[in-house]
Amino acid sequence: MIFLKKHNITLSTLLLTAAVFSNAAQANVVDIVINNVTDVDLILVSESTYDKFPTTIPAKRKEPVTLYMGGTRSDIEVVYKRSDSGAACHFTTSHIEQVSGPYFDKSATSIGTPMATCSAYQTPTWRPPYNYKAEFAFYN
Repeated sequence: MIFLKKHNITLSTLLLTAAVFSNAAQANVVDIVINNVTDVDLILVSESTYDKFPTTIPAKRKEPVTLYMGGTRSDIEVVYKRSDSGAACHFTTSHIEQVSGPYFDKSATSIGTPMATCSAYQTPTWRPPYNYKAEFAFYN
């Protein structure tokens, strides 16, 4: 108890911290769908270190990817380009668990020439273990 008094830590702070870390220890699942809306195949250029994304996505096809994450955050990035040009999309999706609750984010950015039309959608779950779904769409 001397430590608690010396550092001005209350019992409620300790219990809240324990609750956050017990939830944080749970793994979460991220279900991603890559939607190729174009008339040509998409080629994988780069990805996060998960090695789960398909190297090619045929035209007019959706490809699912499921990632099992550990810890308190997920940071997923992938870049696909059209097989017939330099048009490419850089997609990201992520979450981080904070004391105030989880924070979710996603993005879709056109890179390369010509410009591509890209979008990212995310459907979070607001309770532990904070599983979520994301869809990355490549339109042209």
